[in-house]
Amino acid sequence: MSGAAACFCLLNLGVAAHASSSAVQVLDRTIPPGFKPPPPPPPPAVEKDEPDDPLEPVEPPDNSPPEPEEVPVVGGVELPTGSFRLEKDTFLRIEFSAPALMNSWASVDVAVVQGDDDATHIMDAELTRYSDDDPDESTVSDTLDAWIDDPGSYHLVVRLLGARGTSETGGDIPVPVRIQAWAMPRLPLPFYLMAIASGVMAVVLFVVSRVTGRRRTPAEKEEDDE
Repeated sequence: MSGAAACFCLLNLGVAAHASSSAVQVLDRTIPPGFKPPPPPPPPAVEKDEPDDPLEPVEPPDNSPPEPEEVPVVGGVELPTGSFRLEKDTFLRIEFSAPALMNSWASVDVAVVQGDDDATHIMDAELTRYSDDDPDESTVSDTLDAWIDDPGSYHLVVRLLGARGTSETGGDIPVPVRIQAWAMPRLPLPFYLMAIASGVMAVVLFVVSRVTGRRRTPAEKEEDDE
């Protein structure tokens, strides 16, 4: 019984290893503190329409305040990553890590963008570590997942903020932050069924082997002799 349970455990590990080996890394980039992306190219000049009537007054410029979503966030850095190709029904895993983080924090806002400006997912993560924290309270890496339905060219738009100490005012990140992403295509249904079935059978066979293989106590042996 225990041998059969071990076989099913090995089968389950083999299925998991096959699933992990099918992952393809599509992004690996480290952002150093103080990094500033190159400025975007200036927009093309807009030609002014000449009024049909020379005596027609010119419209005054629009000096109204911008909408809140159009106001840029001060501090930190925002940058697009390189593009990568994703197929239909792909599992995208994004990992942010800052192993050198100490007595500081860093926050991440990330958008998964298809094409030029179609944001399909918007997610966030936070990394913190302080010397007086318990190990379980520190987070120097975080993973975000996104399910991709449509094939196409994708990239990430990442905004990084951070600060040393306990200041709540975000600025440049205090330590380098590494961004990695993997694309994992969906495996055929039999692989998932096999993994579930092998895991269940391993547990069942292990429990049965423990119950049937239990040694009788001396009192039980005396009762059988009587």
